[in-house]
Amino acid sequence: MKAAIMVPGADGGTWDVRDVQRPVITAGHVLVRVHASSLNRAEFRRLHTLRLQPGRAAPEARTGGGDAAGEVVEIGPDVTGIKPGDRVMGRCAGGFAEYALLDAREVIPAPERLSWEQA
Repeated sequence: MKAAIMVPGADGGTWDVRDVQRPVITAGHVLVRVHASSLNRAEFRRLHTLRLQPGRAAPEARTGGGDAAGEVVEIGPDVTGIKPGDRVMGRCAGGFAEYALLDAREVIPAPERLSWEQA
């Protein structure tokens, strides 16, 4: 799957779209096919602090996106009240990808009246 990765650089982070492994569902989580995510203050700040510094270990590159809206593809063990096909939104790590894992406790229904971008 494709994901937008925040990569450390000399002057701060940059974005790189890469092929990465699709997340594997784990207990208490929901796998969502992402339709929309947003660049919020946390990603903006993180991107600007991803600087390479001599003598220090490089910060870890990671998928951006702290929230996502999409449809549930799979639910993990111990998840109730959510099923595949549900429209959902919530916080996550890695929302700038085709698929993201969301903690089921962070998932809320995405109302039909909202577009994916609004959700």
